[in-house]
This record gives sequence, C-alpha cells and structure tokens, in this order.
Amino acid sequence: MKHKDKNNFGIIIPYFQKMPGLLTRAVRSVLDQTCRDRVFIVVVDDGSPHPARTELDAFTEEERASILLIEQVNAGVSAARNRGIDAMPDEVGYLAFLDPDDTWHPQHLENASIAFESGAEFYFADFQRCGSDKTRFERSNLDLSLHTKCPSGWELYRFCGEFRSDMIRTTMVGTSTVVMSQKLCGANRFNVDLTASEDILMWFLAVKSTSIVYFSARCEAMYGVCVGLITNSTWGSMRSMRVALDQAKMLAIIIKEPDNDIVTWIKKEQINIQNNCCRTIIHRLVRRKKIDIGAIFKFVILKPMIVFRFFRCSWCIINDRG
Repeated sequence: MKHKDKNNFGIIIPYFQKMPGLLTRAVRSVLDQTCRDRVFIVVVDDGSPHPARTELDAFTEEERASILLIEQVNAGVSAARNRGIDAMPDEVGYLAFLDPDDTWHPQHLENASIAFESGAEFYFADFQRCGSDKTRFERSNLDLSLHTKCPSGWELYRFCGEFRSDMIRTTMVGTSTVVMSQKLCGANRFNVDLTASEDILMWFLAVKSTSIVYFSARCEAMYGVCVGLITNSTWGSMRSMRVALDQAKMLAIIIKEPDNDIVTWIKKEQINIQNNCCRTIIHRLVRRKKIDIGAIFKFVILKPMIVFRFFRCSWCIINDRG
C-alpha cells in the first residue's frame, strides 16, 4: 500500500478450492479496483486441495507486493477469516470480505469509500449468483423507497429502519459485498463453531442499533461456483441437516442479545427449522439413506423439543399416507 492513512482497505479471502483459476480471478477483480493503490489483500489458504500459492504465481512481483499469503491446516472458513482480520496492518481502516469464487465490480470499493466518507460504518451491496436470473435484493424484496438515496455514489442509500432484524429475516447481506470499519469490527470475530450462518451472526454482533449502515442497489459482486455449505445443500441432503443445526445455533445466540426486537420471529423460525430438519430425517430414513447422527445428537442437546416434533411429523406423514 502506498498510503499510510486509515483510508486503506484490507481484503480478506479465505481459500479452500479444488477448481483451479478461481482465486486468480477473484484477486484480479480486487487489483482491478479503481482505488487499487489503497488495497492490501490477505489470502488465507485453509489447507486447500489446490494450493493458493500456485494461483498467486500468476501475478507480477509488483502485484504480489500487495498480497499476503497465510497457509494453515484446515480449520474452517470462520477461522480463516479471523486469521485474516488479525493479520491486518495498522494502516488498514476498512475490512472487505471476498470469497475466492466471487468477483467484484471495478468500482465496489470506490462506492464503499464514498459511503464511509458520508459517515457509514458498515457497507454492503446487491449481488447475483451465477445461473440465477435475479439479484439478492430482488429475491429479498428490498424496498428502496424506505431508505434515503444519497446524492453521490452509484445507487447509494443510507439504510433506514432496523437493519439487524431486517438482515436476519431476509438474509439480504452477501458476505462478498461487505465492507466495514476496523473500529466497528473491534474484537468481534466469526464463530468457529459454525460452518453456516457464521457471517450473519458476525454482522449482527458487530453492527449495533446506533451503527450507520449504507448500501448500494447496484450489483457489485458476482457469485461463482462455491464449495460453501449452504450453497451446496439442497433440501433432504446430508448437508442440509448441518445447515439447519448451525442456523438453530445462530438464532439461539442472537435471541440472548439485549435490545432484541425480533424475539417472536426467531421463536417461530426456530420451530420451522426443527420441523424441516425432522422432515429431512424422515425423508432420508424412508429412502434408506444415511443420516447425520452427529448433527441430530447436537440438535437434541440444543433443542430437546425436536424429539417431540420428530414423532409428531412422523405421525402426520403416516396419517396423510393413510
């Protein structure tokens, strides 16, 4: 980084991939930012089958000067992101997150910079998944008329309303679009006990009711082919049981937070998650497929009532067949 002020961006890329070329493309989208002289990239190779070092060899010596590679034994995406946060130099004022199979719009960080100059502490933007015909904001039904349009920037808005509760309900925030101030991050870190929903929990804990949030309605990230737990879990799969468990864990933590205005919604969502998990177990048992015993055991410890819901779901299915 050429500048030694607090306007620099530290980009954290946790890396675990089997497919070559993805990390190179992601890093290139960072180096192609309009404010690239203000970026410092930390790639954390989390024991990836395809080494990050091989991918980074594609860049010039000058480009690699802005990249720090950390290699560690596989510990999960949360631990990898935390390692990246802890490795940031003092001159980094803002943290930006990018997964290795995603790419940024060239003006993503510039738009975030305008937001922070306007007083933002947390920034996110719309994004779209490869193969999807709608962006996340379209799927979340985000009503732009409820928010304050900024005179500068590209489709830039100040978020009005209860950001944390809206975020939990709609999951409108994509990790690869998030930029936050180092100060706001503080001592908060990603929960290493979660392999899904860890990002939602992180934003919820970091952003307070008094925090200033800005967002861009412009699509600023394209999501690619991911090895992530949620992306590759479909209903009825083994992975979906682990996702349900982590979602339940996340909500159990959030509901204990002070000034929580979505307690009623969380309680209903916890029941929905338990019911869906029960239906998944029954679905797999009927088809003589394996079930995640470990996830079920942890679920029972977390929410003992799931046992009752399992038998009730079974009874309902039997009666429907009858």
